[in-house]
Amino acid sequence: MDSERFAQAYQRGFDLTIRFLLSRGVRRDDAVEVAQAAWVRGWERIGQLRNDSLVTTWVNTIALNVYRSFIRREPLNQILLEQHGGTVGIDLAAID
Repeated sequence: MDSERFAQAYQRGFDLTIRFLLSRGVRRDDAVEVAQAAWVRGWERIGQLRNDSLVTTWVNTIALNVYRSFIRREPLNQILLEQHGGTVGIDLAAID
């Protein structure tokens, strides 16, 4: 695949890659960043692509792997936000 055909595939497939990541539960901001990184990696490894018609599927696989790497680096523990006012958000009267 030459650079012009890859550029055309990028224009057609970038939004598809974002939608693919969103369907996997990735936040929109992260999906855009991961999709960008995946298409760059795809370009860097274009020689490994065996079938030009599968470029979007190939890059989506790269995107999923990039996202998994991203998750591994993110801290597993996140700070919970405090609720002010001391009220419980559950109707305890219905339980009694």
